Amino acid sequence: MVLLAFELDDTLIPSSPDMFDTEPPRNWWRRWFVQEHLRVGSNRLLSTLSGICELWVYTTSMRGSMYVRFLLGAYGGRIRGVVNGDRHMRWLKKQPRHLRCPQYPPAYDIDLIVDDSEGVAVEGRQLGYQVLLIRPDDLDWTSKILKAVGR
Repeated sequence: MVLLAFELDDTLIPSSPDMFDTEPPRNWWRRWFVQEHLRVGSNRLLSTLSGICELWVYTTSMRGSMYVRFLLGAYGGRIRGVVNGDRHMRWLKKQPRHLRCPQYPPAYDIDLIVDDSEGVAVEGRQLGYQVLLIRPDDLDWTSKILKAVGR
């Protein structure tokens, strides 16, 4: 089973209202509790991926793991693991200098990370991990992810 991780900011959650359209959670009762909305297409995508992948979030933000699980769960995603900024920094302190980077998915056996940052894609090539670059203006982003995981 593929271990797939999402970065949140500017990939699933817009940093500005005009970055990309968002949709409300599919679980109507959770709408009252979520503070952020995800990109249009997230409901269907996360539900589909939950059946074929092990879903993770790898974010440099300091959002708590319970909040991240609740937020993506409201969109149908069953999140198996969360690496936030705090968890990453604890891991980073134990690593040799060449691994001092903003993200390192192989440390958690993550096969593929979905991110909007060209810098993460460059690091992935340099350090030998897979990055699927999804830009905020990409309207075909969900099918690219499904194709990358073999669906």
